[in-house]
Amino acid sequence: MSYDHAALAAFVLAKLAESPQITLVGLCRELQIDRHTLAQALSESTGQTFRQLKNQLVTEAVEIALAHGVSKSIKQAASEVGYQSASSFAKKIRRATGMTPVALRRRKLS
Repeated sequence: MSYDHAALAAFVLAKLAESPQITLVGLCRELQIDRHTLAQALSESTGQTFRQLKNQLVTEAVEIALAHGVSKSIKQAASEVGYQSASSFAKKIRRATGMTPVALRRRKLS
């Protein structure tokens, strides 16, 4: 079976923007396609892996959420990008950027 890789990639990007905690396995279940098929579609269409795309989108959303300076708490920023727990949010940010949310905020403010 042949898939439109560009359409699959667009769908994945939209789903990630809507729900940043979605997993590759979850998307594959929803689309009823093999994980390797989706990974190949993303690679061919975007040049990135699912994880890279997810990290990029989450990092961009976090930078926007944290750009409001110290008036917004890390917990509020986490909630805005779809995380219920500030600690899981912080772990994701550290994995994606190598920085804590506070350090990322400081970098954006300077």
